[in-house]
Amino acid sequence: MTLAKAEHRKTWVGKLIAHGFSYPDMKDPEVIYFFDRNNRAELVQILQTLAGRMATEERSMLVHIEGTRSQSCAKPVEKMASIFIDMAIASNLPIVPVRFIGGIPAEELPKRLEFPVGMGSQDYWLGRPILPEELTSLGAKERKALVIDGINRLGMDNADESPHAPDPGFSELVQKRLAEKDVPGPQAVLLRVLEERKNISPETKEILNAIKTGSKLKTRDAGKKAWMTELIRRLEGEGMLDDLDRE
Repeated sequence: MTLAKAEHRKTWVGKLIAHGFSYPDMKDPEVIYFFDRNNRAELVQILQTLAGRMATEERSMLVHIEGTRSQSCAKPVEKMASIFIDMAIASNLPIVPVRFIGGIPAEELPKRLEFPVGMGSQDYWLGRPILPEELTSLGAKERKALVIDGINRLGMDNADESPHAPDPGFSELVQKRLAEKDVPGPQAVLLRVLEERKNISPETKEILNAIKTGSKLKTRDAGKKAWMTELIRRLEGEGMLDDLDRE
């Protein structure tokens, strides 16, 4: 499960995820919990719910502790809210430091990226779990420092980090799609990802064919047809520019 700011409900990725889980007869696994950053009481209530689910189900929770995407890999993590540490202690849960490496350059970007720079890749580093008993023996300031340091120590020093090699071939495919049709960048990327997949379902093949040739969907199931039609609409970029502007 992951926490996300409430604004993400209306972004392209928030709406796309919601649509994915609206597939006929599919049960939403509830992997995203949205919260208002100005409403601490709501956050406390959500964290209580998540703690209960982690205690009774095979679940974990991912928190982006600075609350937003970085625009330079040279800048280490510097802050976090103590409420997450308090929850871990109260629920007797370990904190596992996680760091993303290779997706952004050292120079400050003018805006946040939707995908790794150059359509390259990104590594996910998992650190040693910090047990709740380690945290209880420390003061509030030291607890934060321990978690933040656990993240920043993973992989390499920020001063030594650089983005992974770009993928020129995939970037070219994306640019070609953008030249063919006036769609937002994320939709061009998602369409190319689907086209590059080797093992896809008959429905995905039908969706790709409809986008490529303009042919009508052959699916007879009304619910599935409506779902596929909406996915085609989103991949074609209809209404998505407004979603991007909300981020």
